[in-house]
Amino acid sequence: MSLALEMCGVAKRYVAGCGGCLASVTVLRRVDLAVRFGETVAVFGPTGAGKSTLLLAAAGLLAPDRGDIRWCGDSSLSAAMRCAMYHFAAARAEAPRVPPETRLHLVDDPDALAGSGAAHLARWITRRCHAGESVLIGTRCRATANALASRVLALADGALHADATSSTPRVAEATRSLARTPLAIEWSDGAR
Repeated sequence: MSLALEMCGVAKRYVAGCGGCLASVTVLRRVDLAVRFGETVAVFGPTGAGKSTLLLAAAGLLAPDRGDIRWCGDSSLSAAMRCAMYHFAAARAEAPRVPPETRLHLVDDPDALAGSGAAHLARWITRRCHAGESVLIGTRCRATANALASRVLALADGALHADATSSTPRVAEATRSLARTPLAIEWSDGAR
């Protein structure tokens, strides 16, 4: 079991309205994503691109319309509840206590945090990865994605794309120092 998360052909569409007056938007279109144990992956894109939808589906909190999701090799929702933990970064100033069986952390919107704690978040991510856990980050900012993750993907038109505009190599790259990237993130070194 080398994958913390595997998403195959995941699609999600939202529909609003009633009767004959309906509107719909397809947010995710056949998304394929694999996150290995010990890896940090960041997905960036503009507001409304589907980053939160992707993370909520990856946490098992939102059912996709199509596709398969496996958490630590298991496709049951009980595996999602056991293995994955969703963190909405703007909702807390410090990292939550994490159950020992958690292997996948999903960090949504680290750009929204105030303060100068980017280095704390980076250390937290590094500790999680050194413990063999994985982190999937959703952010609007490419610089945040590049600063926090060893692999960066762009979410556009409901699909994931390699960040071809980045000049930094991604394969087998360790989490980098945040000294060159000013971010407003406050994240404590919560004990586990």
